[in-house]
Amino acid sequence: MWLGMILSSLNKAPIDLEHYTTLVIQAMDLGFIVPVAILSGILLIRNKSLGYLLGTVIIIKGVTLTLAVTMMVVFMILSGVNVSIIEIIVFPLIALLCIFSLGMVLKNIVKKE
Repeated sequence: MWLGMILSSLNKAPIDLEHYTTLVIQAMDLGFIVPVAILSGILLIRNKSLGYLLGTVIIIKGVTLTLAVTMMVVFMILSGVNVSIIEIIVFPLIALLCIFSLGMVLKNIVKKE
């Protein structure tokens, strides 16, 4: 989603720029969160301790973010704002997937001696 926004605005100012001078959230997500998530996934697959540390942090970020967006959708509906059915379905499903992933990671943490 962020790449689409950035690539579509290569020769003009992005529509979603609003009153900001840069796309800060997009830069943080693509420059920090995505690489850390990929790295933690690779380390988790390799069963490395650092993967469990990074993976837990990234998954908790995913849980909190998707639950916040889900609640935003709920309050938008209650306020009478038109919301896409995709948003109503996708964000709660992703939240459940993140919660399930967090449970799986925490279940597999063992003390190494």
